[in-house]
Amino acid sequence: MVFNSNLFSMKTVYTKLLFLSIFLYSISSFSQANLQFNTVVNIGGPLGNYATGPTITVPSGKIWKVVSYSQFNGLWLNGYNIYDLDKAVVGQAVALAKNAAPLWLNEGDSFYFTTGNASHPWFMSILEFNR
Repeated sequence: MVFNSNLFSMKTVYTKLLFLSIFLYSISSFSQANLQFNTVVNIGGPLGNYATGPTITVPSGKIWKVVSYSQFNGLWLNGYNIYDLDKAVVGQAVALAKNAAPLWLNEGDSFYFTTGNASHPWFMSILEFNR
């Protein structure tokens, strides 16, 4: 068996390691390393029939990751209804499918939600990150 001595030379090995290191460094520079966990935010309260919840705004310099929330009828984010069960074709099955967290919110994003014809408490569990 004949081995190519250039394939296993130290110079070749060091060159490959250098390129591999540069490649791995460039990949890691696109990660979310700039987000720093700050705290857990739990918010909630009672709502009546056909009620609108309070408008909540993400504080400056913060990023929120909504990890879980209670069922509600409509979710309004920055003036747009992004979650409207009144327009759902199959009712509750769509509600459960749409209730898939996480929902990432940027600083300054404002949201509120509405309830349907059932009076129930609401809650949101949020992870807050520093920018």
